[in-house]
Amino acid sequence: MKSIDARQPGTLTEQIANTRHRIVDRIWRGAGCLAVLELPIIAWRVSNVGWHPQIQVHLAISVIAISIALFRHRLPHGLKASGLVAAPFIVGTAGVALMGMYGVGYFWIALTVAAVSILFSVRIGAPVALLAVAVPIASGWGFISGHLAPPFDLNAHAVNRSAWLNFLTVTSIVPFVMLLA
Repeated sequence: MKSIDARQPGTLTEQIANTRHRIVDRIWRGAGCLAVLELPIIAWRVSNVGWHPQIQVHLAISVIAISIALFRHRLPHGLKASGLVAAPFIVGTAGVALMGMYGVGYFWIALTVAAVSILFSVRIGAPVALLAVAVPIASGWGFISGHLAPPFDLNAHAVNRSAWLNFLTVTSIVPFVMLLA
């Protein structure tokens, strides 16, 4: 049986690497578009609920996503792939820590595990999956013990139009971005 050499043009290994590069670029292009849509929603949320840590995280990630989307052809693949893992994990962790089970942070954390499994390896994915389990456990302990509390009234958040628009925009567009990539 002939071994596959990663340096040989057209090998399966090279084709997989090229496919991963295209997927990463397409996801960042979609993330940049989503971030542009999110900026006015973030501004609306600030006017409704004030400036709190979750909004700061969303704004920072949105600016980073737009920047990476615009300059993705100049950035190294490793940086872009790592960013696709870090960004949803940061958003998810902030959401879980600030809102507990009432937020969509778990969606972002699950997306992180999926991104790692697609872009890297099982060897890297296993510790990330364990971390994805540890974050909600730590958050649950924090809320139950009284060390964590939402920075705003969750009942008011549940009827806030800007929060729902943010939720619907993200949860409807992100799956399509992933599917199209």
